[in-house]
Amino acid sequence: MFKHINYKVLSFWIISFSILTILTLPVLIQDGMFMDAVQYTAISRNMSIGFGNFWYPQLSYLNVAELPAFHEQPPLGFGIMAIFFKIFGDNPYVERFFVFLTLIISALLIAFLWKNIFRNDDSVKKLAWFPIVLWIIIPVCFWSFRNNVLENTMNIFTLLAVLFIYRYLSLENHNVFNMITGSVFIFCAAMTKGLPGLFPLALPFLYFVSTKRIKFRRMFLSSLIILTTLIVLFLLMFIIFPESKDSLSVYFFKRVLYRIDNDPTVQSRFYILGRLFLELLPLIIISTLTYLISRKKSFITPDKEKKSEILLWTFVGLSGSLPMMLTPVQKGFYLVPALAYFAIAAAIFNAGPIENFFGKIHQKYHKKIFILSLILFISVYKFSFLQIGKTSRDKEILEDIYIIGEQIPRQSIVTTTPELWQNWNVQCYFMRYFIISLDPGTEYDYFVAPKNEKINPKYTKINLTTSKLDLYRKKLD
Repeated sequence: MFKHINYKVLSFWIISFSILTILTLPVLIQDGMFMDAVQYTAISRNMSIGFGNFWYPQLSYLNVAELPAFHEQPPLGFGIMAIFFKIFGDNPYVERFFVFLTLIISALLIAFLWKNIFRNDDSVKKLAWFPIVLWIIIPVCFWSFRNNVLENTMNIFTLLAVLFIYRYLSLENHNVFNMITGSVFIFCAAMTKGLPGLFPLALPFLYFVSTKRIKFRRMFLSSLIILTTLIVLFLLMFIIFPESKDSLSVYFFKRVLYRIDNDPTVQSRFYILGRLFLELLPLIIISTLTYLISRKKSFITPDKEKKSEILLWTFVGLSGSLPMMLTPVQKGFYLVPALAYFAIAAAIFNAGPIENFFGKIHQKYHKKIFILSLILFISVYKFSFLQIGKTSRDKEILEDIYIIGEQIPRQSIVTTTPELWQNWNVQCYFMRYFIISLDPGTEYDYFVAPKNEKINPKYTKINLTTSKLDLYRKKLD
């Protein structure tokens, strides 16, 4: 039964998924997340229980920017996550399962793309685990998959888009189904994160420039198919769902353009270049060391075909990252959907030495390596699940919110101070775990304030064992 198992290949797959897990799950499984991640989770949970809908999601009763709904992002990512809450219920581990699932799907798609690139080279095709390892060791990449950010979902759609478009361009039969399918996934990426999801549009041109395997006419027709499909999809959406036009108009004109003009996150548009270099340092260091170590021994220089692929995937990565320079709204995790392609380019560059090393492992060691990989895998998951019940960030605030939240009816609106209302971590945690909205401008039955804050004398303090926040209740007349 086990005679035909390739223990060597299987061992490295197990090791790669152990690395994938150890860099993400032990933190992901703990309580506490980055503010945007908690925000997106709360919106999706709210949608699942009927507080808000697909086109008009709700973060809280006040939302943000004095808008009646949450239009900071397009709604598809929230809609998908809402389905998970519908299926699994309102449990803190639902979003963690969702994030980990996006991680596994992304990793498998990177492997599928690698196997398509090297469909005619069986020895290199077996290294499909290698770009996954290079991808997940990028710091902002594993940070992203510790948090429920929309880039995780968008990454799946852009990988699928690139995979299908690449198949159309590289296969001799040029099956138009691949191109149309890829266009549908670009549409999904745009409906998840907006304009950044459109970068796979550039793939036909980049393939034409990098590989010279298709003529200009084929490149032009490919781009035309994508654009036409996208236009048709958006027009159909506006016709079938008229409310989508208003929803996306608010998103684009009142939020995207407003933030570009009035709410920059960086002082220099070149910030993203420096950040990209820092994030790719692990790949640069590994590639440099691999080259130097193996140069005098058995370094296999990439042939012409591999060089063109290195160039192509580097360009694809740049197409997903450099356009951010057009706006002063830049954050490191915005890079995540582009990082898989830099990892693929680095893996191709290093494929020769890795294949050479891989091939030199004697067969008598295969089962021993397999056993060691299983031990590693089991140990990683055991360690990860031991983190359940722990808190990775905002420990004191979360402890207070759990205590206070139990004193207030769910789906309440609570008065707060203007300063605390600006604390989005507090707002989002209250909303995520208790569906409690904060309001600094109206007097409600309960008042939450920072510890020992002087507040309206109409309220009396409730004695609780909290460390950062106090809860008050309105006095009876």
